[in-house]
Amino acid sequence: MLKRILVVVGMFAIYFNSSAQSPSDKDLPVKKMFLHSQFGIQLPGFSSLNDELTPREFNPLSAAFFSRGAGFYTIFPKSRLVSFANYQTYAGTKKSGGRENAVRGTIAGSAIGYNLVKHTRAHLIPFIGLQYTWFGVRLSKTITTEQDFDDYLGSAANQYHIASNGFMGTTGIQAAFMPFSGSRLISNAVIGLKISYSVPVSEPKWKSNNTDLRNGPNSTTQGLFTGLVLGIAL
Repeated sequence: MLKRILVVVGMFAIYFNSSAQSPSDKDLPVKKMFLHSQFGIQLPGFSSLNDELTPREFNPLSAAFFSRGAGFYTIFPKSRLVSFANYQTYAGTKKSGGRENAVRGTIAGSAIGYNLVKHTRAHLIPFIGLQYTWFGVRLSKTITTEQDFDDYLGSAANQYHIASNGFMGTTGIQAAFMPFSGSRLISNAVIGLKISYSVPVSEPKWKSNNTDLRNGPNSTTQGLFTGLVLGIAL
């Protein structure tokens, strides 16, 4: 799948260099800002965490999630530098065999990139940045028989919540273009593809209700994102 995505990005680059408009420096604006939304597939790296959950009879976490987000980026055409600000989140619930888990991961931060093509209506931008992530998972074992309210509250815990927050480094590439003509609103529409990968900058720290959990797994709670970008130039 990743190989196919890279082929598509390469085709974008060839198209941009062969057909898009290349203005002179004096015709370029000082900067151009784009608002965008993005949605796609998030592939976190939960293998180490699942190795801890499975022997304790919890369901392993899913490998893929639907992710969505929004943000803006600003292109400085003369230098081709690009600044990004981004927010993104994914969530999911899995039920099986009297067990359930509910996962949510969120990331927000900024990045800087370089537009490889010098065109007014096309972007091919590798980038690198720093983001902060919030991740939490609720693990539960289903109560299979009817109980009194007081007995339930006095019984052993059947739900657990673990969380891991921290900074992540991210790198990736975004290819986008403005394919439409006509009114100003339609002609400023942007369509593109984004691929990014985020990893912790230090060993993950796990908590439960703000209490540290030592010797936790070394899992990547963001990992690989692949998705579509829809936006508009301001």
